[in-house]
Amino acid sequence: MTNKPIKKHSITHLSTKPKTREDIKAWHRLKIIEATIDVVSEYGLAGTTISRVVEEANVSRGMINVHFSSKNRLLIETAEYMGELYTNIRKTVLLKQNDKCIDKIKACIYSDFSEEVLNQRVVGFWLALRSQVKSLPEIMPYVDTRDNFFKNDLLNLFKELETEANEINNIEMVVDGIMAMLEGFWFDYYLHPEEFDRAKAIDIVILFLSASFPSQFNK
Repeated sequence: MTNKPIKKHSITHLSTKPKTREDIKAWHRLKIIEATIDVVSEYGLAGTTISRVVEEANVSRGMINVHFSSKNRLLIETAEYMGELYTNIRKTVLLKQNDKCIDKIKACIYSDFSEEVLNQRVVGFWLALRSQVKSLPEIMPYVDTRDNFFKNDLLNLFKELETEANEINNIEMVVDGIMAMLEGFWFDYYLHPEEFDRAKAIDIVILFLSASFPSQFNK
């Protein structure tokens, strides 16, 4: 996928092996999934082999067979895991905000440009999977550019904002516009990580929103 080095994340909760049988089983499974993310991000799907995952996770090949019936199954469950992480990050961000709808919308945008979400490891993984969606259609729900969970969250927030602001807009087009911009910025970041300006990208999205909600986003 890329010649740029992938920054591997230290997974603190994986550093200490648990003691109970069930916890150890779950710990091994998560180690394999996290290793798969690293391998896919660095080598792409074509270069992702069970041998590389075994080496990265520091587990036996038999351990992978215990948890995953095939390489495809491993990729699908890793995609599911990453999708859940992304959704949970957004849900956590929204829960931290006050009751103002505009603050929740801004929090969603800021979160998508945060280091936690937008980094070479995460974006490299998603782009690698998207390149193979035709041959592995089971991953489509997890890599779809039309993420229904995210879209529904935004739709609900903007409907609420529309009522608060007493401004009539085509909310669905506004949300589609935001999602298209976020997708574009993710690609731009992946290709030009050193030059990418997160603050400028956020300002551009806010500028787009100010055209539809001038009384809210021009403040």
